[in-house]
Amino acid sequence: MEDQNAVTMVRLYLPQEGHSARKTQMERVLHFLRDQLNVHEVTILTGLMEAQERHKPHYETVTDVLRRNPDPPAVIEFFCESEVTVSTWKKLFELVPDGELVHWQAKCLKAPL
Repeated sequence: MEDQNAVTMVRLYLPQEGHSARKTQMERVLHFLRDQLNVHEVTILTGLMEAQERHKPHYETVTDVLRRNPDPPAVIEFFCESEVTVSTWKKLFELVPDGELVHWQAKCLKAPL
């Protein structure tokens, strides 16, 4: 029996390529999610720095962080009620060639009315 609450949770990490390039990538991904996967809820997260950076940061305030990194890393997070296929991953990587993708199975619970 299929679980009606089952979803696939996805995080797509966008590379720090400059604000305009990443904005274009985000727009393409959002159009794909809306038009092809019928995803209606998407969260875009921005970070302070990428974990791949080798130096150990010493930030005193959030303002210092933003001054040093005016183009923070971004993550697009969404979930799909349908089974996500390999072709979906391929399309996402076409839209964000240097991106990284993490996914896992989860349950979507909604508050009772």
